[in-house]
Amino acid sequence: MKLESDLFELEAKSDFTFYVHEFKENKSNRSLYFTRDNKFHDGQQEILLGSIGFVAGTFEDGIFESIYEFKQIEVAALEGFIEEPNDLFPFEFSTICRSDSSFEVHHYFVRDSGYGYVLLVTLKSGFLDSDVDDVRVMLSGMKYKSMPTSPNFAELMLIHFLFEES
Repeated sequence: MKLESDLFELEAKSDFTFYVHEFKENKSNRSLYFTRDNKFHDGQQEILLGSIGFVAGTFEDGIFESIYEFKQIEVAALEGFIEEPNDLFPFEFSTICRSDSSFEVHHYFVRDSGYGYVLLVTLKSGFLDSDVDDVRVMLSGMKYKSMPTSPNFAELMLIHFLFEES
């Protein structure tokens, strides 16, 4: 499947399904989510859910550090734990927080487009190592597009998507 927006183009793995959630209050604000076609992880009965967002800024300007710091504050407020990025994947990290009687574990991927914005991909709780690997492969094939003007958060939320079956 080919997925295209104003900001990126992606040839997605065949078993990923993407969908856009539009907010009722303002149709121009959207969130992009993905799951597997069968909604489950490979061979598991857990639902895979991820989201893709955009944040204005660049790695050179310290946007990764700002995102990481924000997540540290969020996790501390929930009495959770944040994993340090490692040498192999310096722009990824996970968070663990208690939710009712279980734990919520999220994995974050941050990728610099080179055009004044970063891509923030979040795997929601229940993901497997193979899901992380599949998303890394997906992101490695992503082609970023430039914005006609300097992007800001509001502009990055105004995204038009084109889905094409390959």
